Amino acid sequence: MSLSVVEVSRGVLDALTAGIVVLDDAGGVRFVNAAFRGFAQVQPADHPFREACTTGCDFLGLTRRALTRPGFGTLVADGLAAVLAGREAVFRYAFACDQAMASVFFAMEATPSAEGGLVLAYQDVSRQHQLECALRASEEGYRTVVEDQTEVISRFAGDGSFLFVNEVYCRFFGKSEDELLGRHWHPVAHPDDLPLINVQLARLSPDNPVVTIENRVWSASGEMRWMQFVNRATFDAAGRVTEIQSVGRDITSLKAVGEALDQSRASLRALLAETEQVREEERKAIAAEIHDELGAALTAAVFGLNALAPHVSEEGVLALAGLRSTLAGASLTAREISTRLRPPMLDDLGLVETCRWYAGEWSRTTGIRVTTRLARLGREPEESLRVDLFRILQELLTNVARHAGATRVAIVLSAGREALTLSVSDDGAGFTRPREGGLGLAGIRERARRHGGLVTVDPGPPGARVRARIPLVFGSGEVQR
Repeated sequence: MSLSVVEVSRGVLDALTAGIVVLDDAGGVRFVNAAFRGFAQVQPADHPFREACTTGCDFLGLTRRALTRPGFGTLVADGLAAVLAGREAVFRYAFACDQAMASVFFAMEATPSAEGGLVLAYQDVSRQHQLECALRASEEGYRTVVEDQTEVISRFAGDGSFLFVNEVYCRFFGKSEDELLGRHWHPVAHPDDLPLINVQLARLSPDNPVVTIENRVWSASGEMRWMQFVNRATFDAAGRVTEIQSVGRDITSLKAVGEALDQSRASLRALLAETEQVREEERKAIAAEIHDELGAALTAAVFGLNALAPHVSEEGVLALAGLRSTLAGASLTAREISTRLRPPMLDDLGLVETCRWYAGEWSRTTGIRVTTRLARLGREPEESLRVDLFRILQELLTNVARHAGATRVAIVLSAGREALTLSVSDDGAGFTRPREGGLGLAGIRERARRHGGLVTVDPGPPGARVRARIPLVFGSGEVQR
């Protein structure tokens, strides 16, 4: 490039935001544009940029001498010389400008001129540099967070090949990154869990991008561990899986605690059932004693009074009549207490007739109208089921009397091929949540659960309905099918 050409191009070069330095074939400065002079003016007086603005300055020599200045030094000088000699097509170098412009980051590019020499372009890339630093920091931060996790984290492509594994994953399964990345190895799952895993992964879709799977795997030590994997998939425009990120955690201890808790609950239920059975036997025994012993004693007392009647005065006859009335009331009360403790008809006449009798007695006592629809049973349920169904009915009617404010109650007992269903509904106020301190529904659910049954509640309003559905077991323990 001749000087006249530089002079002609001056206006164009001065309009550029990049700093331009034109060197001759010996490495001397022929031209600098306005942007470069602006860069130089804000530098200290001894900065090489200022000297480079002088036409004829030995730029290569200046670059070799300024060893401590960013953007200069032996490395830069050798790069420029290589392009000037034709050994390289381009030389690029990035640096942060020091001192007054310490926050400015430059990218310098040197290319040969068509007429000999070099054209150096200095571009302010501070913003790009900041973004790159932020991106690197973000990536490093992400990796640090991922590596610091106790969870096993992996990402794999739609074809199943690994894209990423964290250190915990490698340590847990005894693999290295080189053994996994780009390959199709996956944790060895328990064979019984494979159908579940396949079914759950098949559920992944754009509308359902996350599935959680709990399954057993073998760790690097050969120990079987329970893991929970949360799998999140991404999809292409056609809805095909492009990538799955899987985050897994060892839940073996939680499973053990859960199993222990289940065993504890089962033991507690068994204890409650046994306690209830003992209480039922005590009720039965006390009811029998009241009926037999106390009833017999009261009857004997009445006979004794009758025997005394011929031997007392007229005033005494009146007194005896009062005593007979008291004894008759006591006998009736004893009979009612005995029946409430354990209706003898539950053993003598069966579940249906006992429910019918109790509904009538309850309606008479509360003044609430009761309708019953009770199925005829071909065979009587076993005793424990018979007792629990009756106690469920008692508790449900007690709740209606105490809380519902109802005027009508419907009781339905239906028998299917496999289950008995007892339903109690009322026209009262209903309820929106369990009452404070109430154990009624909890006790009802527990009685149903011990027979493999289920209680459902329709709280209303208006009215409420509770249904207990229990597998039908006969006296021999046989379940009806």
